[in-house]
Amino acid sequence: MNFDIEGHSEPAPPRQVTPYRQAHVRIGRKHTVGFSFCDGALRTYWWPSVPTARAKKKLLPAYIRARDAFLAKAAKATSMTVAVPISDRSLKVFEGKRR
Repeated sequence: MNFDIEGHSEPAPPRQVTPYRQAHVRIGRKHTVGFSFCDGALRTYWWPSVPTARAKKKLLPAYIRARDAFLAKAAKATSMTVAVPISDRSLKVFEGKRR
């Protein structure tokens, strides 16, 4: 809590979270993927473009490995626990170490 001159409490300003980013990783012959994690959201960036449906099937195992490696690093760097749904009933959890 912050207090003004007269002693009235004010809510603290929102915490600014610095996004955690990773350089693009090659997955397949034609595509690279990059990730950023900020405010609890994972963003994915494709280059040169998002793969076609047919290419996605081939790239999926490499994408999952790259995503999981990124989330493990992001969890440690941000000291957060990150969970990714892998089916209707289970989650893959990446634990961040408390500093």
